[in-house]
Amino acid sequence: MVSLLESDADVKKKLESFLLEGSDWEDRETIEGSCVYVMRAPATKTRNAILTVKFSPRDKNGKPYKRNGLILSSKEQLIAFLGVMQGDSIVRLMEIVDEINGGSTKRGKVLGIG
Repeated sequence: MVSLLESDADVKKKLESFLLEGSDWEDRETIEGSCVYVMRAPATKTRNAILTVKFSPRDKNGKPYKRNGLILSSKEQLIAFLGVMQGDSIVRLMEIVDEINGGSTKRGKVLGIG
């Protein structure tokens, strides 16, 4: 959908066209193999249709880690998520969770940790 050689104006034109002509919930990969998609979210009673960005990294077998990925609709949301996910304490927490799960991701009870 997007080439690294395209200008911002060309990319904007393609995205505006996708917003107008795309189907509800349709997504298109931005750069081939990037696991980053632009998705068209349908209009609701309170807003027009919008474009969102979906991050859907894949495992070694090519399957998405999360069925719907992480869907964001603004730069502000991206900055907030990046801020929460960065830092040694989150990496440490995930390492401990990995140890406990032993590779399993079955659902369990919510723990009051914090």
